[in-house]
Amino acid sequence: MYFGTANLGTFVRRSDNTYARTTQNAGVLKAVERIAPTVAFTMSCDAVSVMLDALTADQKSVDFMDGSTLFLASSISEAKDYGAYASLGSYAVLCKREHFILVCASSPPELLAQAASLEAHLVAMASHVHDCVDDDH
Repeated sequence: MYFGTANLGTFVRRSDNTYARTTQNAGVLKAVERIAPTVAFTMSCDAVSVMLDALTADQKSVDFMDGSTLFLASSISEAKDYGAYASLGSYAVLCKREHFILVCASSPPELLAQAASLEAHLVAMASHVHDCVDDDH
């Protein structure tokens, strides 16, 4: 498992459209600037590792039962090119190389709600994968 803490951070857009941020990673900042949310953060956990192990090589997204979607990108540089944020209002993308999920939203409450929902999906998926592995033994 890889948890690149140097890539993890939070972003809040200022009135001059620059971002107050807790990471100095230029690639992550470029992606956030390109997507242009009001608020964003990166997250990583054991469930991200489980999800990465369960994905197919050509898979571009994971659709959850509630209709939400987690987009998949090979890296943060690819994630900034999705352009999905403007039409969706919220956005989450799993960056495989960096081993984190970038979560973007138009307000702090929306970001927290999206993160909580995403965490629940990840935990459920990790539990399901773990149960399937246990059934194989």
